[in-house]
Amino acid sequence: MRQSLFLTLLFPFLLNAQSISLDYGKSSSSFIYKNSNGEKSDNISNKSGDILSIKYSYPLSSKFDIGLGLQKNEYGAKSLDTDNNLSWDLSYVGLNLCFDYTFNLLKLKDDSLSDNKSLLSAVINTNFAHVWLTKGIQEIDNQVYDLKEFDGNFNNLMKLEFGVGLLYGLVDNTSLSLSYSINRGLTNMETANQELYLFAHHILFGVVIDLKQNKNKEDE
Repeated sequence: MRQSLFLTLLFPFLLNAQSISLDYGKSSSSFIYKNSNGEKSDNISNKSGDILSIKYSYPLSSKFDIGLGLQKNEYGAKSLDTDNNLSWDLSYVGLNLCFDYTFNLLKLKDDSLSDNKSLLSAVINTNFAHVWLTKGIQEIDNQVYDLKEFDGNFNNLMKLEFGVGLLYGLVDNTSLSLSYSINRGLTNMETANQELYLFAHHILFGVVIDLKQNKNKEDE
């Protein structure tokens, strides 16, 4: 129900979006865990996973963009304690609300890129995401548990993301992107006075297509 409501609100934005971004990359994720006594565990190591995302953006000014997107994330972690086999494997799909600030690093001397005169640009972004668990497995001492049945907050995760990236102008309406971000879960996944928060690094490579420029060419 919530997903359908978000997609309904997203549709008018998609009709007016002026660029689309397609990204693929890797995550390196772990958890920040505290027990009921407030003691933090340093015994959890990272796992890697795949990241897929599509984002539609609309400019608020010449440098600021707002974007809405869909994402698929794979996260996980495992215990370093060899006496206790403990691991998590999670897959999420969800929605992103994105704010990007872009500034030029290198411009072309001529107009060979048409309206996209920047050869190289830097991007600083902040994203807020609400994602839903599609698959969640927790393994404890060779016992496997389905986290979708867990009485916690694995099923609905909110997270905040801060990142930086580069845009390279490939042709007049297409750019290549490379980005890095830090993701911090805002939702406590545990119960009984325990704390478990997601912490992840993303590295993404993608393509940004200027839809407005494509439309202008069709109108000519």
